[in-house]
Amino acid sequence: MESSEAAGKDDNNECSGFLKKKGRYSPKWSVVFAQVESCFLRYGPSKESQLKSVNLVGSVIEDREEKGAPNTFSIQPRESKRSYIFSTDNPEEHQKWLQAICLAKLSKQSSNEKSEACTIQ
Repeated sequence: MESSEAAGKDDNNECSGFLKKKGRYSPKWSVVFAQVESCFLRYGPSKESQLKSVNLVGSVIEDREEKGAPNTFSIQPRESKRSYIFSTDNPEEHQKWLQAICLAKLSKQSSNEKSEACTIQ
């Protein structure tokens, strides 16, 4: 996967680049362009076409082991049974994505919600 922008971060804790995403109903992996923006992980086939998003506020983030994809994590949005599974090319990118996701999750936490640490399960 060509990832010239992979796991690029700016001062707003936004992260963008190419990730592999496991299909919802299929074990196949596809390459998507993803971006942590505000409290969402947006993704799609290209930078110009990020058609889908995952709300990070209140989500459960899990470090996973997947056959053939060692740098894998999942995001399960609050009040959802679905888990979104993503993989990076190397441990450094994996760590950058998890950090950006955790920071986005915590930074947009409502003042009415109890404080929660961002723990990777």
